[in-house]
Amino acid sequence: MAHHEHASWLLKHKHIPVLIVLGLLWIQVIFQLFYPYDSALPNARLYDKKVAGQTRLALTGTIQKQFEAETFEVSTSSTSYSQTLASAGASINSEAMAKKLTDYPVWQRAIPFSLWWQRPAVTTYRVSFNKAVLEKNAQIIAEKLSAAPVNADLALKSGELVVTEAKDGQAVSSESVAKAISSHTFSPKHTQLRVASTVAKPSVEDASISDVRHEAEAKIARTYTLTLPSGEQVTPSKKTVTSWLTLKQKDGSTTLALNKAGIRRYISSLNGKVAIAAKPISVSLRDGREIYRTAGKDGSAISSSDLETKLVNALNSTETGVVMDVIMAPVSPSTVYNRTYSHSQAGLRAYVAYTTSSENVRIALQQIGGNNWSASGRSSESIPSASTYKLYVALWLFDQMNKGKIKWSDPWLDTNVSECFDRMTIASTNPCAVAWLESYGRNNMNNFVYKNGFSTGTSFTNPEAVHTTANDLRKFMIGLNNSSLVSGAQRTRLLHSLSVHPYRYGVPTGSAGTVQDKVGFLWDYVHDSAIVHHPKGTYVVVIMTRGAGGYARIASITRELERIMY
Repeated sequence: MAHHEHASWLLKHKHIPVLIVLGLLWIQVIFQLFYPYDSALPNARLYDKKVAGQTRLALTGTIQKQFEAETFEVSTSSTSYSQTLASAGASINSEAMAKKLTDYPVWQRAIPFSLWWQRPAVTTYRVSFNKAVLEKNAQIIAEKLSAAPVNADLALKSGELVVTEAKDGQAVSSESVAKAISSHTFSPKHTQLRVASTVAKPSVEDASISDVRHEAEAKIARTYTLTLPSGEQVTPSKKTVTSWLTLKQKDGSTTLALNKAGIRRYISSLNGKVAIAAKPISVSLRDGREIYRTAGKDGSAISSSDLETKLVNALNSTETGVVMDVIMAPVSPSTVYNRTYSHSQAGLRAYVAYTTSSENVRIALQQIGGNNWSASGRSSESIPSASTYKLYVALWLFDQMNKGKIKWSDPWLDTNVSECFDRMTIASTNPCAVAWLESYGRNNMNNFVYKNGFSTGTSFTNPEAVHTTANDLRKFMIGLNNSSLVSGAQRTRLLHSLSVHPYRYGVPTGSAGTVQDKVGFLWDYVHDSAIVHHPKGTYVVVIMTRGAGGYARIASITRELERIMY
C-alpha cells in the first residue's frame, strides 16, 4: 500500500525535479552574469601563470613592466648580440592583451557553466615597431655581428718567423636583422633569433706571403740599438721588431710594409719607462667659479716623431746593426678641475649648468615658497616627450568635462572615460590617450596647449613622436600644485594618479620627500616630471635624459639637487 502511494505521489509531482534542475541552472547563469566584467576569468593564464580575479588595470601594469625589461638575442653561427625589445623600437599593446584575459561577453554568460569552459591564455607579446628606430638598431646589431676577415700575416713565435693563417670573416645585413625582429612573435623569455651571414674573404691569402718572407727575415735579424739620455742602451726584441712589419696587397701581389701603428705602440711603451710625468695644474671651482689654482710643472717625454723617423730609416737600411739616440721633449701640464657647490641658488645653478652641458640631460627646477630658488639647463629644447605628454591630454580632458562635453561615465574604447584615465595616468599605457588625440585632432591639441600658455616646443604633430620641453613640464607641475592650471576634484584625482603609479625609480628614489610624478620612457629617452614635498620645502623638478643612465641617473641627480638646496 505504501509503495503504491509513493508511486502515485511521484506521478502527481513529476515536474518538481525538473524545476530543481532549472533552478540550479538559473543560479549558475546569475552568478556568471554578475562575475566582474574587468576581472580575469577563473581559468585565465598569463605567461602560463594563473591570474584569476586580477583586474584588467593590474594585468596591464604587469604586462607593461615585464615588457620593459624583456630582452632578445640575435645570433649567427658564431656570434650573438643582446638588446631590450623597447630599445629596438618595440611598443606593446598591453591593454589588448589584458582584455583577452577578461573578455566574457553577455551572450556567453547566459550559457550555463560557460564560465568554467573559458580558458583564455596570453603567451606572447602583442608588439609593433617604430620603423625608424628598428632600422637604426638593426644596423647597430648587424655591425656587432659582422666580423672582418683576418689577413695572412707574419709573426715571431718561439724565435721563428711564421705565418698567421688567413681567416674568413662574416657580413650580416641590417635588413635581415630588421626582418628577423619584426617578423618574430615574442614571448616573455629570452628569445634567440638566427640570421644568415655571408662569408667575407681575406684580401691576403696564406700563399701570398711566401714571396716576402726573405725580406722580413732580414729586417727582423737586424740589431736596433737605442741610446737613452742617461746613456743606457735598449735593444728591442725580435718579437717587437716583427710588430713593426705588416703585409699589404696591391694589384694582386703581397708586399712587406712598415706598420707605423706598431712602431708608435713601441715608442709609447718605451716612453712609459723613461718619461717624467708633468705635474697637473689643479683648479678648484666653487659654484662654477675658480677660487684657487695650484701651478703645474713641465715633464718630459720621448720625441715620438724623431724616434719614429729614425726607426723607419733603420728598418729600411741594409746594415746589420743600427744605433740611434733617443731625444726627449718637454711636456706641458694638464689641468684638473675640482668642482664643489654651495648651499645657494648660485651653487644650484652652477650644478645644473655643468650637468646639462656635460651629459645628455635637460633640467628645469623651481622651489615653491621658501627661498624660491630656480635653475634650468637646456630646458627649452624640444625632444620626444615619451609618456609625459599624457599630462597635457589630462588637461584637455578636464577642459572638456568643465564644458559639459565629456563625463567620467561616458563609454570610451572598451571601457569608460574613468577607467581610460587610470590606464593613461597610472598604468601609463597608450591606446586611450592616442584615441583622445585622434578624436580631437593633433593640430587642435597644439592650439589648446598654446592657448594655455605652453610653448611651441610642445608639439603633437612632430613626425617622430610627441615633443615637449622641460620648461613646459615644469610650468604644468607648478600649475597643478598651486591649482592655477587644474583645481578641485580633477586636481585631486590627477595627483592621486601621480602618487600611486608603479614607476617610482627616478625622482621618488632619489628624494627624501613625498613625490607626485609622471615618468616617460620611449626608446633611449627616460624622463621624470615631479612635485616634491621635501621636509624642508616643496619644489618642482623636471629631468629629461637620453642614453644617460635612465632612472638611476635621474635619482642621483635628484639627490645632489636636494643636497645643494637643503
